[in-house]
Amino acid sequence: MSASNLGPGGTLDSRFLRAVEVWCARNGTVDRALAVMGEPPVNPAFLGEVEAILAVTGTKRSVLGQEATGNPSFVAQLRAGVSLGLATVESVRA
Repeated sequence: MSASNLGPGGTLDSRFLRAVEVWCARNGTVDRALAVMGEPPVNPAFLGEVEAILAVTGTKRSVLGQEATGNPSFVAQLRAGVSLGLATVESVRA
């Protein structure tokens, strides 16, 4: 990187990525940002992951929701189209 890209917060790339992360965290969803960029939303793909976890493990949806997010209705809300934040996605994946 050239010295002209450096600033108080690091490179322009790192500052931009951090700004996007903060915006997404503040607004609770990344799907709006992805739509602006012409990218597919996170929720449908993530719902597929959750459905696969439920099918493979035999875990009840309320148990998964409670253990992963503290919300036993999480899977039902996800199926209904609730918007997610990246922190929630990462929590469920973990």
